[in-house]
Formats: sequence, C-alpha cells, structure tokens
Amino acid sequence: MEAKIVADADVGERIFRRRRRGREQRLFDENVAAETGLHEKLLVAASLDRWIDAWEKVARLFSRSDAVNLDRKQTVLVSFLALQSAMR
Repeated sequence: MEAKIVADADVGERIFRRRRRGREQRLFDENVAAETGLHEKLLVAASLDRWIDAWEKVARLFSRSDAVNLDRKQTVLVSFLALQSAMR
C-alpha cells in the first residue's frame, strides 16, 4: 500500500512538472513573439557602441547606489533617463 502511495506521488509530481514546463514554454513563446523586431528597432534608434556606453553607465549607477545605500526608485528613474539619452 505504501509503495502505491509513493508511486502515485511520483506520477503526480511528474505531471505537475510537465504542466509547469508547458506553462513556462508558452510564456517564453509569447514573450519572444512580442519582442520580434525589437532589437532592430533599438539598433536603428542608436548604434551598438552607444547602447554599450549606456549599459556601462547604468551598471556603474546601480553599483554606486548600492554602495552608498541610495534610493532604488531614484536609481531606476535615472537609469531609464540614461537609456533615453542613448536613443537621442
């Protein structure tokens, strides 16, 4: 009887994992479909070297804000402004 309960639990766990993987795959597929062409639009907006500079600036900004315990909301806002300025 105990072996049957363990076997049923294993089957239930496998079904749960399959369903979760299926859900995750669907979410991934939806996100990929929504982002189709996004990288082309971003590269048209600014060159790759400008995006890399913006990436480095944002990374330094978050690093410094963590080091001196600054407000995260302000840091996120400033990082968005840095990305916006890279597009100009």
